[in-house]
Amino acid sequence: MNASALTRGVCVCLFLLSAAAGQGPAWWTRHTIDNASKGADGVRLADMDGDGRLDIITPWEEGGVIRVAFCPVAADRKKPWPAITVGKVASPEDALAVDLDGDGRLEIVSLCEGENRTVYVHWPPQKEKRTTSVRNAEPWTTEPVPATKSAACWMFAAPIESRGGAGSDLVLGAKNPGGQVAWLVGPLADRRDLAQWRLQELAPAAWIMAIDALTIGGLHDSWDVLYSDRRPNNSGVFWLDSPVTSTAGQGAKRYLVGDAGREVMFGAWVKLGPTLRREFAVAVRMQEIHWFEIPADARQPWRKNVIDVGALAARTDGIGLAKAVADGDFDNDGLADLVLSCEHAHPPKRGVVWLRQGREGGDAREVSWELHDVSGPEGVKFDLLAPHDVDEDGDLDIITCEEVTGLGVVWYENPAASGGCGPTPPPAASPR
Repeated sequence: MNASALTRGVCVCLFLLSAAAGQGPAWWTRHTIDNASKGADGVRLADMDGDGRLDIITPWEEGGVIRVAFCPVAADRKKPWPAITVGKVASPEDALAVDLDGDGRLEIVSLCEGENRTVYVHWPPQKEKRTTSVRNAEPWTTEPVPATKSAACWMFAAPIESRGGAGSDLVLGAKNPGGQVAWLVGPLADRRDLAQWRLQELAPAAWIMAIDALTIGGLHDSWDVLYSDRRPNNSGVFWLDSPVTSTAGQGAKRYLVGDAGREVMFGAWVKLGPTLRREFAVAVRMQEIHWFEIPADARQPWRKNVIDVGALAARTDGIGLAKAVADGDFDNDGLADLVLSCEHAHPPKRGVVWLRQGREGGDAREVSWELHDVSGPEGVKFDLLAPHDVDEDGDLDIITCEEVTGLGVVWYENPAASGGCGPTPPPAASPR
């Protein structure tokens, strides 16, 4: 073992031992990125201004705004980040960066539910230099996509390459009324003419949570759609076999990945199993994490693995209801770990925790998992998770948002490589 690996191992041991021995709070330091509005409801990362750093796009549901927080230089990342409002829309549920018109610049698309029930495009300035213009809120313009108006309560989206190869289309997920998985198809010519975009339903749904467009299992070169639906009669994780084709999705076959009848929430692609192949993990509301291994023929049953997080949390102050999951090596031991966000995590319950593989090596399907605190007792309703080395100190931190108590968009600083490897308490909540 080289010196750096030994140092990492010592840090991990000290971190875990100090927490187990009760030597001070075991949660991670929280840093505020943006708390300028109400109801932060998701984080998506993209380099919006072309400076090589990942910025954060967030819909603020109660505040009715879409904001971008621009990542500053490393020395300033523990302070609130410079942020702008790029559009105002009612009841936004999701917002993501995507190049719709193929000009190499990112637009932002927002999805709205409630009485709004419309998808919007927020166009950045077109004439100025990218690095200066996108940080200026004034030139941004907001435009609805006519085909989506009042069609559904839009909840989540994923980009997909357009048929013409210029720009991206979108796969949309919605909940009732109008629950569906749909393809928002752009025209081959003027893609900035939103009146020419059309909506094609791919599958009925009740309440879509996660959705992704990708190639499943290497079966073919066309795109498939994987999604989670949380409501009874439709609930489970599913994939649609090549729905995005010139026939506009008609006749696409739907396959059940698993969890029929379970309330599945947000999911993410992970690498946990012995082969380190890509697998799909999903948070199951009643405090579980399931991950599914893709077989050689993805049309065959996927193997399901279960982590009972509620049982692990029963030995602590407890957690809320599971909301989102992501993977990452948070202790730098070479093994994949998991991070889970929760909602209805009223203190002293925890809203963000991480799970460490309980022994070195072996099969991730068989190991015990150790639960560790991230957020402490502050915050009630957390959402999507983005593991990322924010402070560039060599370990993964966690970016997320909290919707109810006003924490807003935050990042939690991994203590494994800072401050002598030990945990530190969070700062007091910023006044609002």
